[in-house]
Parts: sequence; C-alpha cells; structure tokens
Amino acid sequence: MIGACLASHAGVICDRYLKEDFLFTRSKCNFCQTELSLLAEIPLVSYIVLKGKCSYCGTSILPLYFFIELIGGLAFLKLDLLNLSNIYLATFLFYLLVIVCFDYQKQEFPSIFLIPLFSVVFIYWLQTSHAYSLIDALEFFPICLILSIYTFFHKLGSGDLIIYILLALLWDPHFANLAFLVGSIFSLVHYFLEYKYRPRTQPFAFIPYIYLGLVSSLLSF
Repeated sequence: MIGACLASHAGVICDRYLKEDFLFTRSKCNFCQTELSLLAEIPLVSYIVLKGKCSYCGTSILPLYFFIELIGGLAFLKLDLLNLSNIYLATFLFYLLVIVCFDYQKQEFPSIFLIPLFSVVFIYWLQTSHAYSLIDALEFFPICLILSIYTFFHKLGSGDLIIYILLALLWDPHFANLAFLVGSIFSLVHYFLEYKYRPRTQPFAFIPYIYLGLVSSLLSF
C-alpha cells in the first residue's frame, strides 16, 4: 500500500509540476476539479470500489492511473522499510517512477529528478565496498557501448542510457541487463499490439518498460 500511495503521488507530481502545488493540496478530479474524499484517494481500492469513475461527475478515470499504482505497489512488495538500505532503494524507485510518468506522457522528463537517483547511488557506493569483477565489466561495457551508439544516432534517448548506468551501479550489470531485456520484451509486445493504430513517426517512450523490467526482476530475486 505504501508503494501504491507513492506511485499515485508520482502521477500527481507529473500532472502538476510547474503548474500548481503537488505537496500540500488535496487531489481532485481532472474533469470536474472537485477535491476527492479520503475514500476516493485510497490507491487501487478506490478505483475498484468506484468502478473507475469519479464519484462526483461520473467521468471515467483512465485505467493508466490504476496501472501506475499497481506497478508502484509491486515495486515495493519485497522492501523491508525498517532497513535503512531499503529506504534508499525506495527513494530510488519512487523518483524513477516519477520519471516514468513524465516519459510516458511527454517522452521527456525534467533532469532535476535525476538528482535523487544519483544521490542514492552515491550513498550506496560510499557505504559498501562495491567493486566490479571482470565478469561484471564484460557484461556492462559492451551493452553500454551499444546503447551509447544508439543514443548518438538518436535511436535511443539519453535518459534511457542514464537509467541503464544507474541500475548497473546500484545493483550490478547482470541485473541491469536483465531489467532491460524484460523491458524490451514488454515494449515489443506493446508495439506490435498497437502497430496498426500507431503513427510510425510517434516517439516511443522506453523508460516505462525499463521500470516494468526492473519490477519483474526485483520480484524474481
């Protein structure tokens, strides 16, 4: 539930960033602008109870919001938040989910949200005697080089490359490669399902699929 609540707030940050306060004001319906009751703000449960509609104006709520809350809940499922290292990890997962929301809606994200991610990785490296083995290097550098080439030729966003490097530093290259592989599978499935309806020139946000791959990898370990 903590993960689902934070995921819900990640969506609020994306919707309100640089437009209105997203810390101290209550959530409201995007259509009738009515402030939501506490019942309507319970993640996942409220969507099911209200049958995916606003309780005030009856307008359908996008299933995307429910899906974001579900993914956030799954991301936090195995975290023991009494453990300080898991608090750092929770911070990383939350801000990465904020980036996911921006990337999905706008195919770009404010670089300021990378600061918490870099901070978590920096603290992790300070607190652990983390060192790459030869196997780690062999798994990391070829993939990083390929992604860098794709980024140089604008076939891949620079944000995708940065996220890959951060995952490899926070976990290890094997985990980062697995997350990217699973994310790539999710993106290919989604792409071919929408192939007939999606304009060829429309940008394709990849970070959301990286996050899906990351969550799948976290649940499998």
